[in-house]
Amino acid sequence: LQYWDLEDLYIKPFHAIIKPNRPEKAVKKAIEVIGDLWGLANKEGLPAKLAWQSFMEWIEETNGVGGVSGNPIISAYNISFDAKFIKHHLVEYKLIKPGAFGYDWPWFLEFDAMAVAYLLFESDPTIHSLSFDTMLTRLGMKRENSAVHSAKEDVELLVDWIKRLMKFCRIARSKMRMKV
Repeated sequence: LQYWDLEDLYIKPFHAIIKPNRPEKAVKKAIEVIGDLWGLANKEGLPAKLAWQSFMEWIEETNGVGGVSGNPIISAYNISFDAKFIKHHLVEYKLIKPGAFGYDWPWFLEFDAMAVAYLLFESDPTIHSLSFDTMLTRLGMKRENSAVHSAKEDVELLVDWIKRLMKFCRIARSKMRMKV
Protein backbone atom coordinates (compact mmCIF):
# COMPACT_ATOMS: atom_id res chain seq x y z
CA LEU A 1 0.00 0.00 0.00
CA GLN A 2 1.44 3.36 -1.01
CA TYR A 3 0.55 5.83 1.71
CA TRP A 4 0.43 8.89 -0.58
CA ASP A 5 -2.29 7.60 -2.93
CA LEU A 6 -3.54 4.47 -1.10
CA GLU A 7 -2.92 2.36 -4.18
CA ASP A 8 -1.55 -1.16 -3.97
CA LEU A 9 2.17 -1.50 -4.54
CA TYR A 10 3.06 -3.06 -7.85
CA ILE A 11 5.11 -5.82 -6.33
CA LYS A 12 4.28 -9.43 -5.95
CA PRO A 13 2.51 -10.23 -2.70
CA PHE A 14 4.20 -12.56 -0.26
CA HIS A 15 2.42 -15.75 0.68
CA ALA A 16 3.97 -18.94 2.00
CA ILE A 17 2.52 -22.09 3.45
CA ILE A 18 4.87 -23.48 6.07
CA LYS A 19 5.21 -27.19 6.68
CA PRO A 20 4.59 -27.93 10.39
CA ASN A 21 7.76 -28.94 12.25
CA ARG A 22 5.90 -31.08 14.78
CA PRO A 23 2.47 -31.94 13.34
CA GLU A 24 1.85 -34.49 16.09
CA LYS A 25 1.73 -31.63 18.62
CA ALA A 26 -0.94 -29.68 16.76
CA VAL A 27 -4.06 -28.78 18.72
CA LYS A 28 -7.24 -30.25 17.25
CA LYS A 29 -9.15 -26.94 17.50
CA ALA A 30 -6.35 -25.11 15.65
CA ILE A 31 -6.51 -27.67 12.83
CA GLU A 32 -10.28 -27.13 12.58
CA VAL A 33 -9.83 -23.36 12.39
CA ILE A 34 -7.46 -23.50 9.42
CA GLY A 35 -9.50 -26.14 7.59
CA ASP A 36 -8.08 -27.67 4.41
CA LEU A 37 -4.89 -25.64 4.77
CA TRP A 38 -3.62 -28.18 7.34
CA GLY A 39 -3.43 -30.98 4.78
CA LEU A 40 -1.88 -28.68 2.19
CA ALA A 41 0.75 -27.47 4.68
CA ASN A 42 1.75 -31.02 5.55
CA LYS A 43 1.93 -32.14 1.91
CA GLU A 44 3.27 -29.08 0.08
CA GLY A 45 4.39 -26.62 2.74
CA LEU A 46 7.86 -25.09 2.66
CA PRO A 47 10.35 -25.89 5.41
CA ALA A 48 10.08 -23.07 7.97
CA LYS A 49 13.61 -21.73 7.48
CA LEU A 50 13.14 -21.49 3.71
CA ALA A 51 9.79 -19.72 4.12
CA TRP A 52 11.29 -17.13 6.52
CA GLN A 53 14.31 -16.61 4.23
CA SER A 54 11.88 -15.96 1.37
CA PHE A 55 10.00 -13.50 3.57
CA MET A 56 13.19 -11.54 4.26
CA GLU A 57 14.09 -11.53 0.54
CA TRP A 58 10.62 -10.19 -0.22
CA ILE A 59 11.04 -7.40 2.34
CA GLU A 60 14.34 -6.42 0.70
CA GLU A 61 12.60 -6.30 -2.70
CA THR A 62 9.83 -4.05 -1.32
CA ASN A 63 12.34 -1.61 0.14
CA GLY A 64 13.20 0.04 -3.16
CA VAL A 65 14.10 3.41 -1.63
CA GLY A 66 16.42 2.01 1.01
CA GLY A 67 16.86 3.37 4.47
CA VAL A 68 14.22 3.84 7.14
CA SER A 69 11.78 5.86 5.03
CA GLY A 70 11.63 3.09 2.45
CA ASN A 71 11.24 0.27 4.95
CA PRO A 72 7.80 -1.32 5.04
CA ILE A 73 5.36 -0.83 7.90
CA ILE A 74 4.32 -4.12 9.46
CA SER A 75 0.58 -4.05 10.12
CA ALA A 76 -1.77 -6.44 11.83
CA TYR A 77 -4.89 -6.57 13.89
CA ASN A 78 -3.42 -7.13 17.37
CA ILE A 79 0.17 -6.79 16.17
CA SER A 80 1.64 -7.92 19.47
CA PHE A 81 0.31 -11.43 18.78
CA ASP A 82 1.65 -11.74 15.21
CA ALA A 83 4.91 -9.89 15.83
CA LYS A 84 5.95 -12.40 18.51
CA PHE A 85 5.85 -15.24 15.98
CA ILE A 86 7.57 -13.27 13.24
CA LYS A 87 10.34 -11.96 15.48
CA HIS A 88 10.89 -15.35 17.10
CA HIS A 89 11.46 -17.04 13.75
CA LEU A 90 13.66 -14.29 12.33
CA VAL A 91 15.90 -14.62 15.39
CA GLU A 92 15.69 -18.43 15.50
CA TYR A 93 16.89 -18.76 11.90
CA LYS A 94 19.47 -15.99 12.32
CA LEU A 95 17.86 -13.87 9.61
CA ILE A 96 18.12 -10.71 11.69
CA LYS A 97 21.13 -9.20 13.42
CA PRO A 98 21.36 -7.52 16.80
CA GLY A 99 21.86 -3.77 16.70
CA ALA A 100 22.91 -1.30 19.36
CA PHE A 101 19.45 -1.32 20.99
CA GLY A 102 18.14 -4.81 20.27
CA TYR A 103 17.47 -6.30 16.89
CA ASP A 104 17.37 -4.23 13.70
CA TRP A 105 13.96 -5.26 12.41
CA PRO A 106 13.49 -4.81 8.66
CA TRP A 107 10.39 -2.63 9.04
CA PHE A 108 9.96 1.03 9.90
CA LEU A 109 7.23 0.62 12.51
CA GLU A 110 4.55 -1.74 13.78
CA PHE A 111 1.00 -0.54 13.15
CA ASP A 112 -1.75 -2.09 15.27
CA ALA A 113 -5.19 -1.71 13.70
CA MET A 114 -6.79 -3.05 16.89
CA ALA A 115 -5.50 -0.04 18.85
CA VAL A 116 -7.13 2.24 16.28
CA ALA A 117 -10.37 0.25 16.52
CA TYR A 118 -10.31 0.91 20.25
CA LEU A 119 -9.93 4.65 19.66
CA LEU A 120 -12.78 4.66 17.17
CA PHE A 121 -15.24 2.56 19.15
CA GLU A 122 -14.30 2.86 22.84
CA SER A 123 -17.40 4.88 23.69
CA ASP A 124 -19.83 2.86 21.55
CA PRO A 125 -22.07 0.86 23.92
CA THR A 126 -23.02 -1.56 21.14
CA ILE A 127 -19.44 -2.82 20.75
CA HIS A 128 -18.75 -5.62 23.22
CA SER A 129 -15.65 -7.06 21.56
CA LEU A 130 -12.73 -5.68 19.61
CA SER A 131 -12.31 -8.89 17.62
CA PHE A 132 -11.36 -8.52 13.98
CA ASP A 133 -14.68 -10.05 12.94
CA THR A 134 -16.58 -7.47 15.03
CA MET A 135 -14.72 -4.63 13.34
CA LEU A 136 -15.27 -6.14 9.89
CA THR A 137 -19.00 -6.44 10.57
CA ARG A 138 -19.12 -2.87 11.84
CA LEU A 139 -17.53 -1.71 8.58
CA GLY A 140 -19.82 -3.82 6.40
CA MET A 141 -17.04 -6.27 5.56
CA LYS A 142 -16.88 -10.01 6.15
CA ARG A 143 -14.83 -13.12 5.59
CA GLU A 144 -15.69 -15.54 2.82
CA ASN A 145 -16.06 -18.31 5.41
CA SER A 146 -16.09 -17.15 9.02
CA ALA A 147 -15.62 -20.71 10.31
CA VAL A 148 -12.17 -21.01 8.73
CA HIS A 149 -9.19 -18.76 9.43
CA SER A 150 -7.13 -17.70 6.44
CA ALA A 151 -4.13 -15.47 7.13
CA LYS A 152 -4.07 -14.47 3.48
CA GLU A 153 -7.71 -13.36 3.59
CA ASP A 154 -7.08 -11.52 6.86
CA VAL A 155 -4.28 -9.55 5.22
CA GLU A 156 -6.47 -8.63 2.24
CA LEU A 157 -9.30 -7.51 4.54
CA LEU A 158 -6.89 -5.57 6.74
CA VAL A 159 -5.48 -3.71 3.73
CA ASP A 160 -9.03 -2.63 2.79
CA TRP A 161 -9.67 -1.67 6.44
CA ILE A 162 -6.48 0.42 6.57
CA LYS A 163 -7.34 2.17 3.30
CA ARG A 164 -10.71 3.18 4.77
CA LEU A 165 -9.01 4.31 7.96
CA MET A 166 -6.46 6.44 6.11
CA LYS A 167 -9.21 8.11 4.05
CA PHE A 168 -11.11 8.82 7.26
CA CYS A 169 -7.99 10.27 8.91
CA ARG A 170 -7.32 12.51 5.94
CA ILE A 171 -10.86 13.89 6.12
CA ALA A 172 -10.62 14.33 9.91
CA ARG A 173 -7.24 16.06 9.62
CA SER A 174 -8.63 18.52 7.07
CA LYS A 175 -11.33 19.50 9.59
CA MET A 176 -8.98 19.95 12.54
CA ARG A 177 -7.59 23.33 13.43
CA MET A 178 -3.85 22.82 13.43
CA LYS A 179 -1.26 25.52 13.57
CA VAL A 180 1.60 25.27 11.16
